[in-house]
Amino acid sequence: MIPRSLILACLPALAWTADHYEYHDLGILRPGELTAAEVSPPGTVLTGRNTSSTLIAWTGGPKRFIGSVTTTGAGAHEGFFTGTWTRGGSGPGGPGRALMWDMKTAAKVADIYLTSETDKIAVGNTDLSRTTVGVCEDVVITANVSMDSWFCVRGTLSSTGPGRAVTWRAPDYSDQTGVYAYKDGYARSIRFTVIAPSSVAYISKQDQNGQIPADHIGTRMSCEMVLQPTTVSFGNLFWFEEGGAAAAATSATGVFGYIAQRYGTPWNHNPSATDSPVTDANVVVGGDKVGWSFLVDKVTLAAFNSSNELKFRIPTKYVTPGYAKVAIETTRQDGRVAQTITLGTDAVGPFQTHAVTAYVEKKQQNNTNIKSFVTR
Repeated sequence: MIPRSLILACLPALAWTADHYEYHDLGILRPGELTAAEVSPPGTVLTGRNTSSTLIAWTGGPKRFIGSVTTTGAGAHEGFFTGTWTRGGSGPGGPGRALMWDMKTAAKVADIYLTSETDKIAVGNTDLSRTTVGVCEDVVITANVSMDSWFCVRGTLSSTGPGRAVTWRAPDYSDQTGVYAYKDGYARSIRFTVIAPSSVAYISKQDQNGQIPADHIGTRMSCEMVLQPTTVSFGNLFWFEEGGAAAAATSATGVFGYIAQRYGTPWNHNPSATDSPVTDANVVVGGDKVGWSFLVDKVTLAAFNSSNELKFRIPTKYVTPGYAKVAIETTRQDGRVAQTITLGTDAVGPFQTHAVTAYVEKKQQNNTNIKSFVTR
């Protein structure tokens, strides 16, 4: 009689079928997340181990295993486990007989990613996920997992330590830069283009010539001011207009005709010394009130000719939350706004027939001239 052990030893290798099998779908997991899998045969687990796994590192056992999702990639997870168990009790399958168990785990591991949302809505681009932002604009950056640390090349962060979200404030000058987040040495980033105000648009809102006394000649108006472009928000800035003498534009003094003859030079431009806040829509709070007038008589009126101007080239600046004043630079007007006051007559004759027209205009690069008219 041939011994049974010898017969078993001589049998060819066959695929092993476990006495107990389980399948666990762990769902969608995020990088760095912890998960668990536990085998539950109808008896007592004696041994157990993880034989292979992708994207999840397993510890523990022999019955319950704890998995840590890796942060180095994304895709489909497959895990394989095996071990022994016993039914307990007496008779076949009782004490002394170890049965086999197998378990398989599956999951979808998501990638680490960052999203951004601007704190303010731009009038010309309402997409909060835009990555072109204004100087000093705030952006909330969020990761789908808790990151170990955060870093920015330019600007400032609300925190550089662990967390899922930070607020980034863009620098106070034009730049192309990025914000970076790290997890177990695995990095993710978002790139931003930062732009500064390029010009100021003046929009005539109110004709204030009624405020000029009847015995004076001049012109006044109120302007709405909008920092350009409106595809970003400059809502964290202030606006500042420098004073000074009338600046040369097409002549040595910027003062023409009877205005210069009667009053001489220099003429001073005296704006408010207070920085004006800018709204989220880039509108300068309070706008700009422009005007000039003087007492007129028959001699004054008779001396007028067709060219009487008072011209200023006004430096305009944006002011950062840190109180730095930066010139609003344009390629053709180097940050200066042309403000011109013009007086003239449309006829020559007795005093009663003269109609004197006055207007003020303000313009910067690519903006339409704004004029306010009054006649006497």
